[in-house]
Amino acid sequence: QEYLLQTTLTLLIFVGGAMFVSALTCTFMDLKDVNAMNLQRACRKYLMDRNISTTFAKRVKKQLKAQAESGIRGRMEQEMKFLAALPPNLQVELLELARGPVLCKAHFFGKLRATRLGTIRDLCHVAVTPVVTLANEICFHSGTVCRTMRFVETGEFKYSPAVEAP
Repeated sequence: QEYLLQTTLTLLIFVGGAMFVSALTCTFMDLKDVNAMNLQRACRKYLMDRNISTTFAKRVKKQLKAQAESGIRGRMEQEMKFLAALPPNLQVELLELARGPVLCKAHFFGKLRATRLGTIRDLCHVAVTPVVTLANEICFHSGTVCRTMRFVETGEFKYSPAVEAP
């Protein structure tokens, strides 16, 4: 009889634990959906309040959807949390190791790395920011003042100087 009681209690604890984990998983999934819906609502409200054209609004929504599907936003947030947990000297070194090879494919930065590694480390830590670009997205227009440089980590960019600003 004691063995039966022990077995029953063990089974109840196991089932209760499984139900708890299941409820916890569902809660986290719901929170993820709520965050995505809040972002969509905020986007829609912003675009409507400012009378943004439907064509441009579609581009914005397409970008947000692509970012959500790729998981890049979550990865970027995780990277920021991970880096914040490290001391500053390790952050700088790690980002140089991760971002430096892409940056230094450009001849100028490759030469700079050979003579001024500290400068490259500072650039990778302070100035280099990952950006997601969609296929067929126009990143800049001919005649627009240059404010950023783009380095392609994966995929391809096509440069077409004939595209004029709208």
